Amino acid sequence: MGIARAGDLSDRLSRAVVRKLGLPSEAVTIRPIGGSQSERYQAMAAGIVHGVIITPPLDVRARNEGYNVLYRLIELNLPFIYSSLHTSYKMLRERPEIVQRAVAALAEIVYFVEKNPEKAKASMAKAMRTNDQEALQSAYDVYARDSTAPWWSPATRSPTRWRSPAKAALLSEGKRKRSTTTAS
Repeated sequence: MGIARAGDLSDRLSRAVVRKLGLPSEAVTIRPIGGSQSERYQAMAAGIVHGVIITPPLDVRARNEGYNVLYRLIELNLPFIYSSLHTSYKMLRERPEIVQRAVAALAEIVYFVEKNPEKAKASMAKAMRTNDQEALQSAYDVYARDSTAPWWSPATRSPTRWRSPAKAALLSEGKRKRSTTTAS
């Protein structure tokens, strides 16, 4: 599997998935190849690695080029905070009203995106500079729908919004007809 570098998010996710699938760690070679998701995807296309973790809309491109989605991390129930807002203790202490406004704005965005999918996709199209409807739907499904849906926390057995699972796909080389993998 191709990762950006040892210890980064792509490495930690890859190792967590290997464990979650019950594979011995020596069964999968995790190779640091650097670069962005697009660059790691190109490394897979060039045969340097045989799988990478990517997020939409790159998953649509990969499927269109004959690669298979082996699994979606969301389906493996790996606890993961996909998006988060960070601040310092000093900011919390000295300017709590700004922090509160930022959190409120984030909540409004989530609500707006959930209630206005077409407007959200139009905004994503502009930001991503694409009109590919399949890519936009894939991105919306992951970033808007899946990442904001309640996720059941095993610890509390109740839905929590702050522990959403990772929204990425592991892609592997091979033609669709020869593979027994599941699509996202």
